[in-house]
Amino acid sequence: MNRLNILIIASFVSIFCAQAQDVITFRNAEQIKAKVTEISPSEIKYKRFDNLDGPTITVLRSEVFAITYENGRRDIINPFTATESGASQARQNAGSSGNEASSRQGKAAIGVRAGLNISKFGGDVENTTKTGIQLGLAANFFLNENFSFQSGLLFSQLGCTTEGKNNYNETVISKLTLNYIQLPLDFQYKTGTLFFQAGAYLGYGIGVKIMDNDLPSYNGKMNKEDAFDFGLGFGIGFDFGKIQTVASYNVGLAKSKHGGNNEVTNNGFAFTITYLFGR
Repeated sequence: MNRLNILIIASFVSIFCAQAQDVITFRNAEQIKAKVTEISPSEIKYKRFDNLDGPTITVLRSEVFAITYENGRRDIINPFTATESGASQARQNAGSSGNEASSRQGKAAIGVRAGLNISKFGGDVENTTKTGIQLGLAANFFLNENFSFQSGLLFSQLGCTTEGKNNYNETVISKLTLNYIQLPLDFQYKTGTLFFQAGAYLGYGIGVKIMDNDLPSYNGKMNKEDAFDFGLGFGIGFDFGKIQTVASYNVGLAKSKHGGNNEVTNNGFAFTITYLFGR
């Protein structure tokens, strides 16, 4: 309810409350029980109703919204303009938005995430991209109005596609899938619905699957010496309240022997959507 509405309601209430007294309603919504003695083009003079023998008080006419007299008649002395009413509402809306942002500060929201990975190996090995999925839980910690920290626990598929020849000189297209449990650690800076994020990730490999010409050739555990993974991530996204969409790029820093005799890293793009509960 904006200030104009409050003043109007207060003025009507004063009609019923007035008993042998005048009620002055100021533009800041303050009300005073008084005995009005003089109204001029620039000033209003009155005595306080609880001190009629006291001094006469003078206020500027521009400070008064309305006067309700003891006989019930009400005069609008200085009405609000549409511009002032709109400005008052805008200030209230801005305050409401600020309060909402402040109420989120220091709070956390838990959610779920799903997405698509498009990854390949970095290093001295010929390979192309492979598509995988990521699924899991997300947690968003609001630091202030613009900054937040986001983490979670994800099942994430990385890997690559390679092409070679077998012993019969036939072309073999191999798709290597590396399954990881990942812990993302991202800071987000939000401006409007747009936000930028940067951080790191930790991962541990739980399985390897190799498909040669769409036929399974290996499906088993990952070597312990190659299981640990970590790297950096950068991204951009949109925040729609409960829903966040992100496009990011991850640069692997942990080297492994998944590329055979050559050491490689996991690099690639990720496109995700996160739904946060209780936000």
